[in-house]
Amino acid sequence: MTKITIVLLFYSAFFFVGCMFAYYKLPEDEQAVGNILQKIAKHLEIKYSMQAAGTNVGMPDGIVELLGLDFQINHILTKDEARKILIESGEFFLSTVNADTAIRPYLKNYPFTYDNINIVLFMREPSGYNAYHPNIDTASLDGDGLSYTTTDKSEPLKYKSDVTESYQDAVNALRSKQNL
Repeated sequence: MTKITIVLLFYSAFFFVGCMFAYYKLPEDEQAVGNILQKIAKHLEIKYSMQAAGTNVGMPDGIVELLGLDFQINHILTKDEARKILIESGEFFLSTVNADTAIRPYLKNYPFTYDNINIVLFMREPSGYNAYHPNIDTASLDGDGLSYTTTDKSEPLKYKSDVTESYQDAVNALRSKQNL
């Protein structure tokens, strides 16, 4: 075979594969999940100056059991600041999912609850480096409540501290700070 024939076969293969994917359409359940997560992520990115870094989806057999978003924040947050973002983001997350009629048929339970979502905030120093103890490097909200972790610079793969609080305790702490 000549070099020209090989090159033509190579480009033909890419063209054929590209044409196949041009006609692929996501199933409706996956479209609904993608659309709702994108809508929530865009809103939260703007409101809290953070960047979406990942999604979490638990969807066995097309039934949505879990939806989650991970965000990176390029500054350090106090526990109170992280708590406020997580609680307000969780409320927005749930209200958006529960108001969306396109995703409703695929939800395991309606209304969706805090047991069905998770939000993770990864904090970095403004310089872009990892945050280390005593600064919080990860804060999260899931069905069990809220969690705040720190990592020791000398042992970056191990948590130095991991503090958890129930969702209700977090809400009460936030309300008491707002009433001061």
